[in-house]
Amino acid sequence: MKKFKIILALVASFYLTTSCSNDDNNSVTGDHFPSTVSNYWIYGVKSINNTTKTTVTSQDYLTVLSGNQINFNLGVNSGNLANGLMNSLLTIGSLNKTASALSIDGGLKIPIIGFDALTIPLSKAVLYDINAANNANLSTFSGTYTQDIQGFPLTFKYNLTFKKIQNLSSIKVNNITYSNVTATSIKLNMEISTTIKIQNINTTFPILKSKDILVTTSYYGDKVGLLSATSTIDFNLDATTLALLKQLNVTLTIPDSKSTTNIQELSSYVVK
Repeated sequence: MKKFKIILALVASFYLTTSCSNDDNNSVTGDHFPSTVSNYWIYGVKSINNTTKTTVTSQDYLTVLSGNQINFNLGVNSGNLANGLMNSLLTIGSLNKTASALSIDGGLKIPIIGFDALTIPLSKAVLYDINAANNANLSTFSGTYTQDIQGFPLTFKYNLTFKKIQNLSSIKVNNITYSNVTATSIKLNMEISTTIKIQNINTTFPILKSKDILVTTSYYGDKVGLLSATSTIDFNLDATTLALLKQLNVTLTIPDSKSTTNIQELSSYVVK
């Protein structure tokens, strides 16, 4: 009898181990960005100045311009600029879709006026992966480059991270409930410095201390596409370094600080 109980326990243990292993290997599929040509999405967009507490409202018309169910390109507002920051990213490159993920080849413009001509190159940047673990890094890009401004070198260091937040059974956007949703984030950390020769000694001064200057949270719905995205831009340039540059007759044509929130929410759509 004792031997029988031991055998039964071993069988039960094997069954549980096999069941857990199978569960771990089960993958989830879903089309969280239908890409048939002429599919379109209309978003209400709010741009909020967190300093003055003023809000500007607008609208984006996002559409599939070309491609197929694997590779496709998006356009916005008939070739004009996007009002939603996430729409701006989606339309600056080409998208690639698998059964569970969406990635982009393109670039991310630095969200600081005066430096926005500088673009961080993206190659296979994963916008979402419904099979990734919660809080997993989907893609990471880092680098350093230098730009000369009025004879002074400005060094930019950046770290750009695409991260899975979690899958959700449903969320509500504009009083409409969407099912099978995946949430992701994009975070851009940046620091900017310059080198100034003082008494024949090169000294490095911070212009922007290391900071997450852009944080975007996005939600994608199965058989729908991008449901909503909230982006925050926030930075303060170093006042001491700016004053020193001004004494050297160098004036940066960028704002000393910025704090804005950009919200885009789906209002209507047609997908096939």
